[in-house]
Amino acid sequence: MLSTHPRTADRIAQAIDLADNNGAASDSGNTRRGVGRYLKQIDGMVFGDGVEQGLVRGTRFIHPDMRFEFEVPEGFTIHNKPDMVLAVDDKNNSIKFAEAAAKDVRAAGGMEKFLTRKWSDDATLKNVEWVDINGLKAVTGAASVWTGKRKVDVRRIIIEQDRKHYWRFQFVTDKKDTARLNEAFRRTTYSFHILSRSQAMAVQPWRVRVVTVGQGVTFDDLVGSMAVPEYQKEWFEALNGIGPDDPLIPGSRVKVIK
Repeated sequence: MLSTHPRTADRIAQAIDLADNNGAASDSGNTRRGVGRYLKQIDGMVFGDGVEQGLVRGTRFIHPDMRFEFEVPEGFTIHNKPDMVLAVDDKNNSIKFAEAAAKDVRAAGGMEKFLTRKWSDDATLKNVEWVDINGLKAVTGAASVWTGKRKVDVRRIIIEQDRKHYWRFQFVTDKKDTARLNEAFRRTTYSFHILSRSQAMAVQPWRVRVVTVGQGVTFDDLVGSMAVPEYQKEWFEALNGIGPDDPLIPGSRVKVIK
């Protein structure tokens, strides 16, 4: 068996030998094969979410394809998941945003019945009312819910963008935080608005950009040019294999996020 399936240690050694041979210096002395072609291919590649998934920009969530935007309160971190947008704070209060299928809204008998019956079969909503959110019809209601671990206050809102697109906000707060977050959550609700075509087209994803290191440019200069708001240094190091103590050669090319 070992003749056709060598030990792991032997396979690792063989892989290293093959890598060394394939990376042997060319006539030009360049040990990195096809670097120019590789950099040309990745220059402009989308980094992170594309416009079809929606984009997180600090406390804003922008969906250029669906042409809407909203903003969550300071202290909440947005996670763009496949089936929802989730924003949470350090006390486990949360905002969930997701689509409501138009066929489900129609099958329920309209927005109010969808909100109070189909969506809220786990709670009896109180103070159900229709509201106007930047010219869009919406209906909302609130309830107190026992999660099995704690009592929380829940507010749910369904918004009609058009007859084909409906969106849901769910705000969940610990009882002791409800009053404190009430105004902030109202601002989030009323921050939801439709983007014009020109506004939507102006929103672009982050992209990998290949730049040439100029004379006198430092590691910190390049890190500071990264568009990502967090872990700029770590992303730059991971993309380039360059640390703060490594020499930067003028004329060499590096990858940044713009």
